[in-house]
Amino acid sequence: MKATILVCRRVFPEILALLREHFEVEANDADVVWTRDELIAHLQGKAGAFLTGTQPIDAALLDACPRLRAVCSMAVGYNNIDVPACTVRGVLVSNAPDVLTETTADFGFALMMAAARRISESEHFLRRGEWTKWSVDLFAGADVHGATLGILGMGRRARAGEEDFDLVDAMKVPVTLIPGASFFHQADAHLMTRGGHLDFAVLGGFQVSEKGDLSNWKIPGSKGSGGIGGAMDIATGTKNLIVCMEHNAKDGSPKIVKKCSYPLTALECVKTVVTDLAVIDVKPEGLVLREVAPGWTAEEVQSMTEAKLVLRGAVPEMKLG
Repeated sequence: MKATILVCRRVFPEILALLREHFEVEANDADVVWTRDELIAHLQGKAGAFLTGTQPIDAALLDACPRLRAVCSMAVGYNNIDVPACTVRGVLVSNAPDVLTETTADFGFALMMAAARRISESEHFLRRGEWTKWSVDLFAGADVHGATLGILGMGRRARAGEEDFDLVDAMKVPVTLIPGASFFHQADAHLMTRGGHLDFAVLGGFQVSEKGDLSNWKIPGSKGSGGIGGAMDIATGTKNLIVCMEHNAKDGSPKIVKKCSYPLTALECVKTVVTDLAVIDVKPEGLVLREVAPGWTAEEVQSMTEAKLVLRGAVPEMKLG
């Protein structure tokens, strides 16, 4: 007997057809935006929910729908889902990471181009019947090509309503500024990174070796050719490079290894690794375990690490908060 699931908003017919091969499906073909009580009513007896990023799933809703075993978001984000509450109740949670990364970047670039070239403004000007003749400076806008700038003091990513598409990161995602932030030309950015003027930098990583080698731009077998971008310049030009990453990959394989098997970003560049399990310093004698996450022991962290960890006496727990 197939499990029954609820598709909370209208989706493409081919998606419904695929779901119906495996489940009994109740679909919201009318694309009604249900109230919370209506959503709970529709979820009664359902084993799974396929929802958007706007429908909140919290502890009270889970308690009202005891047969629910999976909450699957078609959105990239999952801040509408109380993941700890789902975990406690054994409810699987999934989302769709990176499914819209390139699409969002396209939209961001389109908006930047439209703003720079005053497309919306000129369209309204034309519809109001105010255009009478061509003029050399009429809605010419500003050039975008070659206008790469850097930000020193970039804050978090912008929330909805905060977006300024003149203020984006390297992936064209709107960001914010912290007090004292400054802007500079691309040439100055390269001068800072390649000239050894950065005292500290933080990068993500796919692998770090016992010698401090870093791989962070390409996973073998992944789609596309990858792009090393400015990571190589930052890794080689920074006095103190900190790598922040999860301790293990999604399949459980170690990311702190004896020797990197992924394409290298830079050799012997990492000074400190911060993961969800530990803080590790790269020293001449090897990888020194400085701190462990609360509830973890040095032995347990070692069991999750391929490279040998050096212990200098008792290892304290991280101080969080």
